[in-house]
Amino acid sequence: MTRKEIKTYNECLDYIQFFEKKEDSIKKEYSKCFEHPIYVFEKYFKVVDVALPEYVNICLTGDQKNVIDGLFENNINIIDKDRQVGATTILAMFTAYKLFFNQIDTPEEIVVFTWNQDSAKRFTKLVRNFLDDLFKIDSLFGFDKLYVSKQRNLLKLSNGSSLQCNGNYIIDSLQGYQPSIIIVDECPMIKQPHILDNFISDVSFVLSTNGLLVTTVSKDGQLGTTLNEFKNIVNSTLYNKPKL
Repeated sequence: MTRKEIKTYNECLDYIQFFEKKEDSIKKEYSKCFEHPIYVFEKYFKVVDVALPEYVNICLTGDQKNVIDGLFENNINIIDKDRQVGATTILAMFTAYKLFFNQIDTPEEIVVFTWNQDSAKRFTKLVRNFLDDLFKIDSLFGFDKLYVSKQRNLLKLSNGSSLQCNGNYIIDSLQGYQPSIIIVDECPMIKQPHILDNFISDVSFVLSTNGLLVTTVSKDGQLGTTLNEFKNIVNSTLYNKPKL
């Protein structure tokens, strides 16, 4: 029934009750999405199934769910991974979720460092795809416009959140930014001596403001730092403080 079709008082009441019920269901769904990220990942996010090929819903394994739970529970997350286990996809879903379901008064400013410019483009495209999955149901969540600006590796959302994706870490990468989350996905440059001190300084700032650090590390070190190398970086960030 549309507003033009309403002719009687009872029809008007039916129309009002319909939208009251719809609004109540929207509030319940939004609350569920806000409280249960994995529910969002599996219900709304889609990826290409190369065997079909077509877009299908995400189906997470138990290990992947454990990783996702850790991302929302811990300030520091080091993901020790093999190739092709879906870690980058998980980080892109996490990024899209944090950008979309942010607190209105505290928008997320997320900075990502990857292997190279091509991987930065792919990561940004993944995040955009997941954001678009959510925006397709904008009537549910109330977005009139998703993006304020949309560049190659830089996204700014209408809710105030933003993403900057970099094809590796360089000194002054965060100049002009105060990120709430730093994500390092297979980024080899941070272990270079002339880069490391600057990186530790950036990470220390984020953690001091209750921000979040997420990194993936490879078992052989060919695609970035190994687990032990990054543990040393994190330990020096957290515990290597001068004593007076």
